Amino acid sequence: MLIDHHTHIVPYSSDARQTLSDLRTAVSQNGLDGVCITDHYEKDIYYIAGREDVFSLDEYFKHLQPYRQIQAGAQPLLLIGVELGYLPHLNRYYGQIAAEYPFDAVILSLHILDGEDPYVDEKIYRHGKAPLYTRYLERMCEMMVHCPDFDILGHYDYITRYATYDDPKMRYRETPEAFDALFRILIDTGKTLEINTRTIIKLQKAGYAGEDAWPDPEIITRYKQLGGRRISLGSDAHQPGEPGGLFHETADWLRDLGCRQLVYYIGRQAVMTSL
Repeated sequence: MLIDHHTHIVPYSSDARQTLSDLRTAVSQNGLDGVCITDHYEKDIYYIAGREDVFSLDEYFKHLQPYRQIQAGAQPLLLIGVELGYLPHLNRYYGQIAAEYPFDAVILSLHILDGEDPYVDEKIYRHGKAPLYTRYLERMCEMMVHCPDFDILGHYDYITRYATYDDPKMRYRETPEAFDALFRILIDTGKTLEINTRTIIKLQKAGYAGEDAWPDPEIITRYKQLGGRRISLGSDAHQPGEPGGLFHETADWLRDLGCRQLVYYIGRQAVMTSL
């Protein structure tokens, strides 16, 4: 089963341009078995001046619950989740949200690194690739330890999308200790590693050809060597037509690396499905 576990819709994600109707159409057209809506919830972040990047979770569920489809055998599944944008002082607050609302899945993502935004603050890349990526991976480790009520680690390679280096792609051999630490926390806590196809598309647009646009195979191989089994797929779709982008190709790529299962979540419970 191919479940897109990372999508955004209007009006909840400020940078989304697709409606719920657009999302459902794309799920059907792109041959998906289901989708989880995981809109941005980024407390104390203002990507648009004067608008905190949060929304009413009560209204969110009131709107989406009538469309929620979780019955066994029902296709496509339509699940309700959230993507929490981490900041260190929000640990308790996010824990309360995760416990209070009936999410199917909670993604925890690091969009802001030590007060700098990789999307707009180009000066962050002055530190050099290996030191910066090491720091990013280390902060994700701290994030997972201090804010543990989540299910999926969102786009571990997010920082590569906007990096100004000649070769922005993350490679295991450049930061092996940091990757191993990240994997061990994921495995020890039973969390899921997301493969986010939006990063693949970004690398394709940056000139990476063929399978070189996909994550470094050593990352998946090492994750498996350490005992990692939980992998989810997310498109990070914001626009009509994007859900499920490159999913079939990524599924084939994972099979070639010896992966046999994917995971999705219903009611915060992991469901393993054959790849």
